[in-house]
Amino acid sequence: DELILARARGSCISTQDPVTGGAHCALGGGPNDFYVTSTLSSQAPQALGRALGSQVCATLQIPCRLPPDAVNFVSIGDGSVNNAHFLSAHNMAQYAKFRGFKCPLVFAISDNNLSISLPGYGWLNKWIETTTLKTFECDGNDCLDIYKTSKEAIAYSRQNKVPSLFRIKNLIRRFGHAASDRQDQYLTPSTISNVEAYNPLYGACALAVNEKVMTYGDLIALYYQIQAKVEAAFDVASQEPKLTDRKNLRDRLLSQEATQQQIYEKIIQNNEKPLPFPPPPPPPSAAAHKGNEESEFWDGGVERVRGKEGDGNEKKGKGKKGWLRKHMTSVMHELLDTKPDTLYFGEDVQHGGYYLVTEGLYFKHPFRVTDFPPDETSIIGAAIGLSQMGVLPIAEIPYAKYLDCGYDQLTEAAIMHWLTNGKFNNGMILRLQGFGPGLFGGNYHTHNSLHLLPGMDVVCYSNGLDYARGMRNAYYQAKQGRVVMSVDCTQLLNLRNLYEQGDDMWMREYPSTEQTIPFDFVRRHGEGEELAIVTYGTGVITCLNAKKQLQEEHGLKVSVIDSPYLSSACPSLVSVLQKHDRVLFADICKVGQHPFANISLDIKKKGIFDERPWDVIGAEPTYNPLGQLTTFLSKEDVLQASLKLFK
Repeated sequence: DELILARARGSCISTQDPVTGGAHCALGGGPNDFYVTSTLSSQAPQALGRALGSQVCATLQIPCRLPPDAVNFVSIGDGSVNNAHFLSAHNMAQYAKFRGFKCPLVFAISDNNLSISLPGYGWLNKWIETTTLKTFECDGNDCLDIYKTSKEAIAYSRQNKVPSLFRIKNLIRRFGHAASDRQDQYLTPSTISNVEAYNPLYGACALAVNEKVMTYGDLIALYYQIQAKVEAAFDVASQEPKLTDRKNLRDRLLSQEATQQQIYEKIIQNNEKPLPFPPPPPPPSAAAHKGNEESEFWDGGVERVRGKEGDGNEKKGKGKKGWLRKHMTSVMHELLDTKPDTLYFGEDVQHGGYYLVTEGLYFKHPFRVTDFPPDETSIIGAAIGLSQMGVLPIAEIPYAKYLDCGYDQLTEAAIMHWLTNGKFNNGMILRLQGFGPGLFGGNYHTHNSLHLLPGMDVVCYSNGLDYARGMRNAYYQAKQGRVVMSVDCTQLLNLRNLYEQGDDMWMREYPSTEQTIPFDFVRRHGEGEELAIVTYGTGVITCLNAKKQLQEEHGLKVSVIDSPYLSSACPSLVSVLQKHDRVLFADICKVGQHPFANISLDIKKKGIFDERPWDVIGAEPTYNPLGQLTTFLSKEDVLQASLKLFK
């Protein structure tokens, strides 16, 4: 009865649905069930990741959602063997078997010789000839054959820790693919009548009677008994509240006294809200730095960099300093040294990667740093599955543009926590390289647009100190189920100088291990309150150089606000902008695809710009020609836009 009611709730999109809480129609909900979206075969790469993940957990001796002898079973239709998600997972499964990686996984293919309206034409028979996986086949009209053959396939994959294929043949599709499927346009009337009259349980019922398990009278009585329960369940589920209005949400999610804003925040909390991070150690106060013209101190969530007004000097520490790439490598070593559940993988990461960020990681942690074939779909899909098993994956995408190749898996990672009403987390860290200005590779290696999805936290740090502290926060957030994407600006990786050759002003000390920064963090360069220039990544360098010129040539008092969190307007940014007379957002992404469009609008709605001039600029809304920087945000763009705000 409970199972029938649960399925009725899923079909009616009831807020009491145990799987999605009213967000979508779903089957399952058991402890070993994993949610599948509507996208064709997108479940396959994730199942592959779970199969790999259960074995990784066993090797690392860390807690796992499934036991080490578990087999992951994932099913698709015969038409979906042509879908890129399945082909990606199938290829990676063959690769894993070839390399000897443990991957207990069964791909089940339900074969009714129809892909909506497209007949099979015998293609599946030909395709199966090409696979290197062992294939098991059964008659889909014989329940005992299905049971026997599926048991053999699962036993084979369990015993050998390898993937296999399980094909269920001769299935009859009784009804259309969906309500919008006009079968009469591609099937004859007689074919439609014949398949509708077919009962897939005929053989099972006859077998039960022949084996004297039940009589036909017993079966008919059971049929009507189940029918009554199903109808009663749908009567209940259809009357339950849905996610249609705030009154229903108030009744379901919050007390009657809740405000509209609280209801709204509750709706999105499984979707957009990052977790609060334990506060960093008490920072030195402003008074403690009195008389020190070059220092850093905290003011709420704002870390302020004070220098001589007009010269733009940065902090000069006393310890050993390094550039961004060095600190990135150091924090990756730190995470692998101190977090036994962490696994680093991607393309060409074992030898140090394209920019040496992973240099030395593989030799110190050979099992936990591994190369994948160049397929972003399988990389991100595997990250989802690994995370669901208990691994904390750090997945590296070599260039920002290449993320497009795995975009659908990225969306599934971002939506899963919300879609399952908070039951499934896909906590992971994605390292996105090859972003921002650069001469090498043109648009495909110096990309400057970002995917900003609800349920995903995107950060772009400008210096090694913030990167190391921010990556510690990213681990914490991912451990709690967040999907964190850290975007690396190629131009900053080895940058040492800020204004001129040899000034070493962009070198930073590596932070002690207890230092962290939350997403709600901005860094304020300077004390000027006439103009705040908000930016991130390489934009910080561009805007600091513009700030210097604005101060020296025009006598303007300017601050540059480094705001690395790009998914929404963090409270610290809102707070610091209220201290300035004018605001310019300088986005390094191209106009039309720039994070500050959303962030500035959000801040405007708070009334911050009602009495102060403001503007948003970005890179040119075009593609980047090879060997040129003309389309990227420039110092001249910032100067022109800044001076315009004073007219």
